[in-house]
Parts: sequence; C-alpha cells; structure tokens
Amino acid sequence: MTEDLTLTELADLRADVRQTHELLTELKQDAANIVDRLNHNLDAVSATRLAVEDETTEAELLNEQYGLIMDTRDLASLVYERVEHGDAALREEVDA
Repeated sequence: MTEDLTLTELADLRADVRQTHELLTELKQDAANIVDRLNHNLDAVSATRLAVEDETTEAELLNEQYGLIMDTRDLASLVYERVEHGDAALREEVDA
C-alpha cells in the first residue's frame, strides 16, 4: 500500500484517516447517546409496566414495547461495539 507514494499522497492519506477517525468518534458518541436514551426509556416502560400489571391488555402492550426497546438497545450497542472496533483498527493502521 505504501509503495511509491509521494509525500503529498501520503499527507492526503493521513488527512483522510484523521477525518475517518473523527467521524468514527462522532458515530461512537451518537451510538452511546442512543444506548443511554434507550436505557432511560426502558426504565420508564418498566416502571409503567409494573404499575399496570393488573390490566392485562395494557401490560401485554407494554411488554411488547419493552421487547422492541430492548432489541433496539441491543442493536445500538452492537453498532457502538463495531464502531469502537473499527476505530481501534484504524488507530493501529495509523500507528503502523
């Protein structure tokens, strides 16, 4: 990959890597914010679910919503982990 690169091409490549790193950092923060908001929503749904346990229909709907929020949170966590892994790999590539 580094064969016959000019200094300008190398500088451009490093700038691209820095920009990618910045974008990954922003994406990682966005994913962390999503996970935090989903955790807050889970707490609210959980409290509401407990308050209406006697009303079966509402409890069933809340259970369904709770499951959807859990699935979304798990997906956001996976995105966060993948971005973090990609960011670490990018840093290793830059340091090499």
